[in-house]
Amino acid sequence: HRSEVNSAQFSPDGTRIVSASSDRTVRVWSAVTGACELTLKGHSNTATSAQFSPDGQKIVSASGDKTVRVWSAVGGECE
Repeated sequence: HRSEVNSAQFSPDGTRIVSASSDRTVRVWSAVTGACELTLKGHSNTATSAQFSPDGQKIVSASGDKTVRVWSAVGGECE
């Protein structure tokens, strides 16, 4: 991230981490290697939080732009 990280959470299976940042992105990281696997872009203000769905297939993020977005945790598309 290029700015503050506002939240971070493990995926249900513990293999990935999702983080939300003031740089307006949500990122998915490998919990094993630390490599960034996905960068989710679309918020026009600070991403304040992000979390995996219970099955690990989706990510929900909230932002200072007054939106909530649902993303594919596999391909990163905003749904």
